[in-house]
Amino acid sequence: RQRQMCIRDRATTWYSHAIDKFALVVKWGLLAPFNYALKQKQRYMKWLYLYGSSYTGKTTLARIVLKLWGLDIKFEKTGANIDTPARLGYILSQSTFPILVNEPGNALTREDIVEMLKNAIESTIVRGRYERGSYTEIPSLASIVFTSNRYLPRDDALLRRLIVLRFTYGERINQEKAREFESKIAPRLSELKAIGNYTAFKIMNTPGLLESEWETIAAKLLEEAYREAGLEPPKWIYEKYQVEENVYEDLKEAIRNYLIKRINEEYNRYVGRITI
Repeated sequence: RQRQMCIRDRATTWYSHAIDKFALVVKWGLLAPFNYALKQKQRYMKWLYLYGSSYTGKTTLARIVLKLWGLDIKFEKTGANIDTPARLGYILSQSTFPILVNEPGNALTREDIVEMLKNAIESTIVRGRYERGSYTEIPSLASIVFTSNRYLPRDDALLRRLIVLRFTYGERINQEKAREFESKIAPRLSELKAIGNYTAFKIMNTPGLLESEWETIAAKLLEEAYREAGLEPPKWIYEKYQVEENVYEDLKEAIRNYLIKRINEEYNRYVGRITI
């Protein structure tokens, strides 16, 4: 009961400013280890990209994905850990558990890495290589949740394979509230493993669950977990995040509008001083 209350309290208290994003990330995290199985059924889950202002809880939210499965610091990486084909292939082929990559910017500026990621998200194979004269295929087992304050991928085809959750300056968390979270809630994150264990048990014993859409599966399992714990399922389980389809286009439009505004301001300021 306490473990179920832990996640409920975290949702309603600590992520009330972004409850729809919280719901999506938790549901994604519960199904992430089964993404490889979905790909074998010619379906796949898009990977997550948490992007935007600092101090909005992005990294902590991504860590909740890892804690749902009892994963430790070894599953947290940086852009330097995936900036070559060999490194990226190694990380994705170790297990089906999700990987957290903080600030992947440098890696995502490399064309070969971007092309590998596009293939790895959809395919069961991340890359192939020749080893001692024989061709070996490296499986794309894991799914990645990225977090970044500054960098958003510029490849439209890669963006279409990601769920981009944008965190704005207005969603920044009060420093006092953040310190309280670190002291009271962060030490209890390991309790969330109980929910991952429950999810694994249900799916392994009822593999037909994977025939449904992944977010529907996750919501159903969360609802059942609450009821079996003797608790009423909270409303956040059914929250739907409206994914921004044209994130990159929105950014380009914002930049374009800003430049036009500045040009007009400078022109109006100096046009009277121009001598022809």
